[in-house]
Parts: sequence; C-alpha cells; structure tokens
Amino acid sequence: MLHRIARFMWPLCALAMTISAGASALDIDKCDSTSKAEIQTVHAAMTKRVNATVARFTWLTEKQRDELKEKWSKLKIDCEDDRNKCSKDSVADDGLIITGFAHGGLGNTVNVCYYNLVEANLTLCSLVGNIWHEKGHADGMPKAFHHNNPAKHPEVLNDDVYRMGNAAVAECKASMFVGTADRALKGRALLALGASCSKESQCNSAKCKDGKCVCKRDSDCGSGRKCKEPVFGTPHCE
Repeated sequence: MLHRIARFMWPLCALAMTISAGASALDIDKCDSTSKAEIQTVHAAMTKRVNATVARFTWLTEKQRDELKEKWSKLKIDCEDDRNKCSKDSVADDGLIITGFAHGGLGNTVNVCYYNLVEANLTLCSLVGNIWHEKGHADGMPKAFHHNNPAKHPEVLNDDVYRMGNAAVAECKASMFVGTADRALKGRALLALGASCSKESQCNSAKCKDGKCVCKRDSDCGSGRKCKEPVFGTPHCE
C-alpha cells in the first residue's frame, strides 16, 4: 500500500493473451533465501493459474483483463522488509502499511513486506492475494480514499484492488494450495537480541547486523541499560 492515486491506464490496443506455465520469468530482489524460495513457490503456482485467476475479475472489461495477463510476465517482486518502509505505526488517517506497497502507474514492481506476513502467521494463499493486490496498484488500478485503513473505512474493501486480491485468494484456495496445502509461510520473526537473522524486520529491535539481531535504541536493552553502537563494530547493550 502507500501509493499515489493513479488512473487506470490501458494502451490503445490489447490482444487477448494466454499465459502458459513457465511463461513468466520472475525478477526477485532484496529477499533472503527463505522469502525468495517461498515467493518462487507461490509465483509458479500463480503463473499456472493466471488465466483462471484473471477470469475471476468479472467486473473488469475483457481488454483490461488481457492487459493484466500480458503484464504478468513482466512482474518484479522486491522484499522491502525494513521497518521504515513496512511500518506498523499509524500513518495519519490513511492507515497502516503492513503487507506491501506499490506505486500506481507504469511500473511492474510490487513490494512485499514478507516478514510482516510471517509475523501475522499468514499463508501461501495470503501471499497470492497480497501480490495481486499490489499488482493492481502497480498497474494503475483505481483505489478508494482511505484505502490503507479498512478498519475505519470498510467501504474501501469494495474497490478494484481489494476485489482483485480477494478473488485471487479464492482461486488459490480452490486450485493452487487446496486445504492443508495452504500452509503458513516459512520464516521466523519477532526474534530476540542475539538471534540469527538475515532481514531487519525479523528482529524485535528492527536491526540485524552481522547475521544477529542487535539493539537499535536503549529500550531494546531493558531497564537501566543503553544501546551502544561503536563506529567500527556491532551495536550492543551496556
């Protein structure tokens, strides 16, 4: 989420597209080995079912659905797991940034807050819905005002982007990861100081250095202790 309001932009011509399994070469960036493997697993299943998934977007025109399928082959996914971008803090009245974000317009990149998904104990099909939701933003799909705050503004759940994500989850549960196959995403989050990490958002302190969770502020260290960060060295509590 956290995006500009963009118009739904479509080219003058769009030919009907049929996406076959293996037709999409995914570009993945900024992900550790765990998140990358999980995203690859989900993406492979999504590619096999992309025609069936887009067919569920019945409120769109055929021309719009064709472009969504055509753009699928150009998708790029980034794991934006630092807490400055995947914040859990309130952003005025526009809600929370928890699971991902993308800017509307011509880009094909969606940003997934993978370890926030893990922390929430979400599943493979949740990730499917997350990717399609953010792809809607990346493709310039219209969104409702207060889109990021459905708790206070439940009417936003009827906008095109939420509907895409929900329809994709339904297709996932029906045909991609049925029943118990829709398992929780792999990975560990909310790690204590000293635990092994590869991404900052895995740590309670939101700081990972030299493969370990380290302190970022005094409050990470407990009562009466300070977080010290040497010019050359690893932050630690004293």
